[in-house]
Parts: sequence; C-alpha cells; structure tokens
Amino acid sequence: MGGVLRSGAAAVAKNWTVRTEANYFNMGTERYDVAAVPALSGFAVDVKQAGFISTVGVDYHSALTLVTAKY
Repeated sequence: MGGVLRSGAAAVAKNWTVRTEANYFNMGTERYDVAAVPALSGFAVDVKQAGFISTVGVDYHSALTLVTAKY
C-alpha cells in the first residue's frame, strides 16, 4: 500500500504563466527472495519504492485566437 503527496504553485504576469509541481510517492518496501539462483538460496533483497517527480513550466498566452468553437 502506498500514497502520493502533491503540491504546486503558479505565478501570472500579464501574458505569462510560470508553474511548478512536486510529487513525492512512497509505495512501501517489498522483499524479494533470490531463489532462482541456487548459489544465493536464502538470500533476500528489500526494494523501497519511493521518489520525487518535479515539473516546471512556462506558458505564454497570446491574444491571437486560432480556434473558435461553434455549437
């Protein structure tokens, strides 16, 4: 069982947007037995599945309209 913690921020100045986001995930620790290799019989490996993923973006919003929705 695991989870994700997420946070973000954005800043706007006239036609510009700057955004950032950080995600931390922790899926726990899993133990694997290395029984497939006879020389390593009884040997176990613990794998911790956790980490950070971060993004940064810069957007420019132009006044030019290229697509118009018609309903």
